[in-house]
Amino acid sequence: CKMGYALDSGIRANAASGGMVTALLVYLLKQKEIDGAWVVKTAFTPSGALTYQAMVATTAQQIKEASSSVYMKIPMLSHLDQLRQFDGKVAVVLTPCMMRAFCHILEREENLRKKIVMKIGLFCSGAHDPKATEYALDHCHIPRAGANRLYYRRGHWRGTSSVLYDNGRQADFSYTKSICAYKNAYFFIEQKCLHCQDQFAAASDLSFGDVWLPEVKKEPVKYTGCIVRTKKAHALLAQAMARSIIKMYPMSEEQMLRSQMRALTFKYRGRRWNHALAGF
Repeated sequence: CKMGYALDSGIRANAASGGMVTALLVYLLKQKEIDGAWVVKTAFTPSGALTYQAMVATTAQQIKEASSSVYMKIPMLSHLDQLRQFDGKVAVVLTPCMMRAFCHILEREENLRKKIVMKIGLFCSGAHDPKATEYALDHCHIPRAGANRLYYRRGHWRGTSSVLYDNGRQADFSYTKSICAYKNAYFFIEQKCLHCQDQFAAASDLSFGDVWLPEVKKEPVKYTGCIVRTKKAHALLAQAMARSIIKMYPMSEEQMLRSQMRALTFKYRGRRWNHALAGF
């Protein structure tokens, strides 16, 4: 277990936590360890409906543009042909359930398996219908017409949500009092997520997520928690740290559990008073 952050402040600026995923993907691309990264970012339809764009990013800029967490249901495996048709080595970024299913597919498809250099999982407490976000945007009087991008979280600690528009305008609003409030109360959540206990994406080579520890709350940078499961992943992280791409510190297993305590409490002990209060 580790925790750390990207040393590039520009990457950290658009990241939900410490930007380690983006920094690592850019590093792997520049070192030619990969030819692309399978990523996703938010988008809006011309009518203002929230949607997403899945792609194999082949440039550092494309990877950076896909930075920041996406808190809505995204059927990434329905876009698997993007990987099948891509000629080159790839790193993939998936939520726990998607990663488990993806690994089963790799067992059957040798050609696809040979392309995958790194499987990166994201800590996940549940996937929500896009309506959850749209409801929050409308409740905060954030117009969706002309919008092209939503950043669910940027900035320090819990962060600020931002919508970017075609005309260059930006609308910021409170993540904590809108999207996070509905998300933590489990509104609009997929029913299967209420039974999933794979918080840390166990099928991945590396998994990343937030570090909600009071001892780092007042630090000048936000941290990303990281769980390393393979020797190759450990070696690549060490290289990135040696070349001043990322900064990392050791983290105990107990700290890692505490860093995700709210979600783990719900998943392993059921709905308790704090969840009832959040819903209220």
